[in-house]
Amino acid sequence: MNADTWAPIMPAPRPLPAKLRHNRLGTPSAIWRYTDAAGDLLFIVARFDPPGARKEILPMTCGADGWRWKAPPAPRPLYGLDRLAAQPSAPVLVVEGEKVADAAAQAFPDLVPIAWLGGAQAVAKAEWSALQGRRVAIWPDNDQPGRKAAADVVKAATAAGAASVVLLDVPADWPDGWDLADTLPEGVTADTLRVCWMKRWRRKPKAHRPAIGCARMWRGLLQWRQRIGLRRAAIWRSATASLWRTWKRCARQPCAEHGRNKRKPNPMRLPVMRAAGPICW
Repeated sequence: MNADTWAPIMPAPRPLPAKLRHNRLGTPSAIWRYTDAAGDLLFIVARFDPPGARKEILPMTCGADGWRWKAPPAPRPLYGLDRLAAQPSAPVLVVEGEKVADAAAQAFPDLVPIAWLGGAQAVAKAEWSALQGRRVAIWPDNDQPGRKAAADVVKAATAAGAASVVLLDVPADWPDGWDLADTLPEGVTADTLRVCWMKRWRRKPKAHRPAIGCARMWRGLLQWRQRIGLRRAAIWRSATASLWRTWKRCARQPCAEHGRNKRKPNPMRLPVMRAAGPICW
């Protein structure tokens, strides 16, 4: 099959070979399996540690004719989808790297550690929809690329509809580049790690207030002015009606000269305004 037309199939239609070897890098030192929520194999990621050279991470996918060292197309599934499905109500811990996710699963059995493929520069290529409705915490690597990637994950998880997203604070005096798969710093225990995320997790997130656009703001002001105007009109009508009733009572007072409209005084009646002199009609 032509390399330009070759495409991976997920889940993999063929089982993973028992022995894996790269033509240039040799045998991988570690393999991580990406599976879907049902546990079916999607693709793998292999780590190579060639002597005298830096480590290399390569994905391997399966097509119609077998397995190749090719990356899956974006958006790419997350590492740990089977864990998410197995614990639907547990909080989620997002870390950078499959090795770190496995180490976090040992350190925090109450959480669901996950990772994404490609490292700090590939956050946008991952499919984050699996975090919808979940409580998410993000533990960054202790370096500038790791913190930038964590900030990108915060945006991606929020856009995916996560119920809450918190960014955990790594102490500034910890070694540069430290992550959960490394040896614990001097004086740090597993309980210290739990305190790091528990303190941040228990903070109440700030209430989200949606932004109010100019049109919505002016519409609210106009409605407020209209309500105030209606209230003023109602007050004016009530006042004029009261004045009219008072004037009518004054006009109907008995005339001393002619004796018309004579009424017996009512001691329970409230005092009203009276005309200056007798009024004859």
